[in-house]
Amino acid sequence: MPEVSIVIAAYNRGALLERALDSVFGQTFGDYEVVVADDGSADDTLERLKKRGSRVRVLQLEHRGRPSFARNRAIEKVSGRFLAFLDSDDAWAPEKLERQVGLMRREPELVLCYTDTRFVDANGRSLYLQSSRERPGSGDALNALFERNFIALSTALARTDAVRSVGGFEESLRMAEDWCLWLRLAAKGRVGFVNELLCTNTVGHQEMTGDKTALFEDALRALDIVRAELPPGQRKRLAGLGRGRARMASMLARSYLFSGRAGDARRLYSRALADDPLRVEALPFFVLSLMGPRPAAALRALKRGAGR
Repeated sequence: MPEVSIVIAAYNRGALLERALDSVFGQTFGDYEVVVADDGSADDTLERLKKRGSRVRVLQLEHRGRPSFARNRAIEKVSGRFLAFLDSDDAWAPEKLERQVGLMRREPELVLCYTDTRFVDANGRSLYLQSSRERPGSGDALNALFERNFIALSTALARTDAVRSVGGFEESLRMAEDWCLWLRLAAKGRVGFVNELLCTNTVGHQEMTGDKTALFEDALRALDIVRAELPPGQRKRLAGLGRGRARMASMLARSYLFSGRAGDARRLYSRALADDPLRVEALPFFVLSLMGPRPAAALRALKRGAGR
């Protein structure tokens, strides 16, 4: 039985997946298995995986378009004590697993740990470090995680039994399913942080220019799903829950406002201010939403013109 099961969800990743696998096979920690859940790829992904032989176990799935579904099917099949997740376009530093497994062995109360990571664009140009944008959280991290997701998927190592006990990734979400899982795990136990740069995350063009409205919708849904699972008494002690819900509601409301959905924006701004009355930056946009879609459209056009 391997100590770590590495789960990779892939769809039409071909050459990108090669780099991810090379970073796995270059680990200084060797007691692991690799399971790739292929979401019905139509490119040369499967051919490339076959060349890896018995070093990689492949689950061939019908295309669903949901990484959460693919990862959960892999989680059902693994046998490792710990679960590590790796996106097919990301890569690990050689010491990544060694550092994290060591921490989890030393601190058995941890259900999850993560590392710092560098985000790069599709050409490998450095964009930023996770720790330079997000406040790392450890220990009782639920409050901090409710405010924002500071755990990149490819940096995470979790106890397999804990992941299974909370149902794995939330399959009703197309995005933010990783955040939902981290919240569920943080509600069960403590979170550890390895303060080392041990991962590289690639931010593709689609992620930078994609449907932000859909992302904000699913992120807000993730918060509501976990909130509903918490005992009422626990919700009252989590100030980060209100602030996180207010933050995501405000971001979604702004997206609605500037796409002409003033009524939906007004509803969400009201919700944001109810969750966090101190979120004063939402007030001007709330007032703007009361004026209907035209003023927001005019402001957006003005901002676009100033950016040229």
